[in-house]
Amino acid sequence: RTQHPANGIVVAVADGHGSPEYLRSQMGAELACAVSADKGLQFLSRVAPQTRQRVRVVQAQLLCQQIHQSWLLAVRDHHALHPFPLEQLATLPPLCVEQIRARPETAYGSTLLVAIAWSTGLVVLQLGDGDILHFREGKSQRLFDRLDRSDSLTDSLCDEAAVDKFQIVVDAFDLGAP
Repeated sequence: RTQHPANGIVVAVADGHGSPEYLRSQMGAELACAVSADKGLQFLSRVAPQTRQRVRVVQAQLLCQQIHQSWLLAVRDHHALHPFPLEQLATLPPLCVEQIRARPETAYGSTLLVAIAWSTGLVVLQLGDGDILHFREGKSQRLFDRLDRSDSLTDSLCDEAAVDKFQIVVDAFDLGAP
């Protein structure tokens, strides 16, 4: 999802998980993009008018908390309107069913990439195994190092500690005096 008001741009990309217990991860990814675009626009409206002010990492961390909290609320609202059909749960291993019943947001698991850019700054957020590349002078490099996970899983919005697992880049551009 992309939003581009006059004072900048917000891009959000999310990807659901493929394992059976993430049976609503496509919806989780859609909700992640929607809330990220909304919260990103709010962030942009607060930051862009003061383009000479440097954005601090703590502001980006607060944005991660707001995105995660809004995603959890959106997931709970969706689940309340669309409970899991018993026949769908019956196809899953009992341990997965227990986990989904205890924490329904597990079924909506998704990774997330968010980029917010304006004339003098950039904030990039990454949760999970997605890649964001930086291109300069014909060369590309990853903005974030790949996290080694020995269990072949990825970090997800459905993780209880998701906010702590976001990777963040905050960059300011020196465009000279206005």
